[in-house]
Amino acid sequence: MSKEAYNTESYKKLCEKLASEVVEDLKKYKEDDVLIHVLHGINGSPTCSITGLRGHFMDILIPMLKSEKIDLLFNEVPTDYIE
Repeated sequence: MSKEAYNTESYKKLCEKLASEVVEDLKKYKEDDVLIHVLHGINGSPTCSITGLRGHFMDILIPMLKSEKIDLLFNEVPTDYIE
């Protein structure tokens, strides 16, 4: 599906809920001195793309991380990646 197809209030609320949970988990890891270095995204994903046209989830998660001063490197898996 396209990013526009996911552009609904219910999907945005789901992304907000999930992003809040991720941030809370990362804060707990940080308190316990667990090092998290990288946030992985998927290039071109309507939800998880980081660069270019950022996905809905990353649109919400990345500003939350910055507001909590959780600094991560970003890595994006290319769409032609084959395991």
